[in-house]
Amino acid sequence: MVKKETKRQLKAELNRRVRSHKVETSVRGTSILRHLDVAGQQHKVIFTPAPPPQPSIPPLGPPPNIKIPAETEVEEDEREDRDVKADQTQVSSSNYYSARYSLLAQTRTVINEFMAIEDKLQELLLRDYHNPHEHEICLCGKGRRLVKCRYDGCFQYPTSCRTCFISKHRLHPLHWALIWDTGKRIWTQHDYSEVSDNPAIDSAIQLGHQNNDDPCPGTKNSIPFIITHTNGVHATRIRFCGCLDSPDRLEQLMAASLFPATASDCKSAFTHEVLKNFHMHNLQSKCGAFDFIYSLRRLTDNVFTVNVPVSIFIK
Repeated sequence: MVKKETKRQLKAELNRRVRSHKVETSVRGTSILRHLDVAGQQHKVIFTPAPPPQPSIPPLGPPPNIKIPAETEVEEDEREDRDVKADQTQVSSSNYYSARYSLLAQTRTVINEFMAIEDKLQELLLRDYHNPHEHEICLCGKGRRLVKCRYDGCFQYPTSCRTCFISKHRLHPLHWALIWDTGKRIWTQHDYSEVSDNPAIDSAIQLGHQNNDDPCPGTKNSIPFIITHTNGVHATRIRFCGCLDSPDRLEQLMAASLFPATASDCKSAFTHEVLKNFHMHNLQSKCGAFDFIYSLRRLTDNVFTVNVPVSIFIK
């Protein structure tokens, strides 16, 4: 009995030792449990690991137990306004590109039409540099038709003689006269006071007289004067009224819409129209006085601009 009890105890001790010599290793995700017995032999058992748990995907939409509050009337109106504005933006963008394409097509059509009549336009423009009436007698019967008004003067003024031009421009003395040069066969630009070729006819600008068509009997001679107008600088001649009840020269100039350049002994002036034009150009395009007056000098003579007088003192 003693031997059997001893064997039983020895077997239990061996089992205990075998359980205490377990070694666990891992090879490529496989768990290997090694048992070492008393004899040193190894017994391995391969355990295949279970797959990792998959993450749970939440269901789409809110849970059924959550209630979505309904839109108020204000929120619904705002949403409708946003939808309408989005539709309008899309429509306006489409309209913009269609209108732009239509405008380009119209511009192309207009340019093609002008290209078709380009030769005719050039011919008509060149006719303005010729005088087909140089051998014709004026309707008044006093001379040949050699004088016309420049393009920025009278509208559709017919070619006439010198006498008719002076009489019809008594109230428009700042219109440039184009006189036909029969020798050079070109139009030459002249001031109103230079049109007359008869010394008996004084074509100076009359100021202050009740009847400006006739020269004032109280003043026999005219004086040289510089008048700056919107169409250029005029080196002309004026005659002040010398009647007993006539106002002074400053008042006569202002009555004729001429602003004097100097307070005393004035010999140059600016028209109110050119002062208004300078004011507008200075405000809008920031054009200075130097550039503005130089542009007026080029309107007077674009070739020999330096010969255009600035005033009666500076030439």
